[in-house]
Amino acid sequence: MIAAAITDNDGTPDHPAADTVVVFQTRDPATTPPTVVSVTPADGATNVPPASDITVVFSEAVTTATGAFTLACDATQVDLIQTGSGAQRTLTPATLLAQGADCSFTILASAVTNAWNVPLAANVTTTFEVGAGTGAYYDTVNTASPEQLRCSLHRTIRGHTAYPYSGSGTNTWTILELAQANPSNPNQIVDVYRNRLYTAVSDRAGTGSGITYNREHTWPNSLGFPSQTGNLGLPNAPYTDTHMLWLSDTQYNSDRGNKPFANCDSGCGERPTEANGGVGGDGGGDSNWVRSPDGNQGSFESWDHRKGEMARAIFYMAIRYEGGVDPVSGQNEPQLELTDVRAQIVGMNDYTQTAYMGLLADLLAWHLADPPDAEEIARNDLIQTFQGNRNPFVDHPEWATRALFESSNPPVCELPDTDSIFADGFE
Repeated sequence: MIAAAITDNDGTPDHPAADTVVVFQTRDPATTPPTVVSVTPADGATNVPPASDITVVFSEAVTTATGAFTLACDATQVDLIQTGSGAQRTLTPATLLAQGADCSFTILASAVTNAWNVPLAANVTTTFEVGAGTGAYYDTVNTASPEQLRCSLHRTIRGHTAYPYSGSGTNTWTILELAQANPSNPNQIVDVYRNRLYTAVSDRAGTGSGITYNREHTWPNSLGFPSQTGNLGLPNAPYTDTHMLWLSDTQYNSDRGNKPFANCDSGCGERPTEANGGVGGDGGGDSNWVRSPDGNQGSFESWDHRKGEMARAIFYMAIRYEGGVDPVSGQNEPQLELTDVRAQIVGMNDYTQTAYMGLLADLLAWHLADPPDAEEIARNDLIQTFQGNRNPFVDHPEWATRALFESSNPPVCELPDTDSIFADGFE
């Protein structure tokens, strides 16, 4: 900058004391290699969830050849599914990472090149440790008998943070839109029944037009907890529980109504799915099936890919809600039970009586046929970050048995390594 050509504007015009010279050098893109800006999980990270993806961000758009990324956990190679383009790649392990495993992720320099075919300058390797599971979360669960398992599980998962159903700030919409985000596009959600992609927020029922999504109470709220708020005016925990709520195509949700979950063997209407995320769209087991009427004489059979999730959401509700009063909020809670008797499945808004859902036999079969996968575990992890509790049947599928759901709470709940605690929480 030429000092004599510059003057200030305050009072007497003045020039800078001297010329200013800035020296810089341009980069030759034909010889400058790309670099790795970040890798997530970061190098040295610990307690990484078993369902985690690996995300790599480069300094510029790159092309990756076969073998560009490798992952080994406890010296065992883990297959990776690569998505992304431009300057970012997401690597999804084909299987859940082993709990407690030490993992090493490598980017092969020669297999990553920029637009001028210049490769990375050197291989990049990061290491991380997979979390050892849910830690002490289930330490007080007693598996000695179905009765003790029931009461100790209830004590473990009760008293969660209940968010408003709607409104400003964090609510069930915001949690579910994170839980069901499209892995390839976080601005979209994937609904539970139709497997359709929707634009998050703008395609909500009541906001968007055309085909929309809303919130499905997998345990119909008319069967035990019809109000959004409880007797103290706070969010009603069962109504707003996001372990049970799922985003659903609005029409398919209406078709479900408050019918029991059950196999639909005859007289059923097909509700097909769309092909997204490598699943859905083929008919048969890729379709939902519905039989009228609404209520306990109807049936709704989820498509095969979601049968397990629906069963475990219902199992969770039957153990989470045992009547009485929530130990944190002080609000009344319903007594929820599972049954195979359709006549017991009726509308209920009286918390002094038991509310039922089913059909237990079919739900148990769905649970076994469709075990938890990485997506469901990641959902459980995310919801825990909001509510503070987990769905135990995602973490421990072996606990879901007929004996458990047909058991009663014992007079005394015996928790491991603690004094005996009465079932109502008072000694």
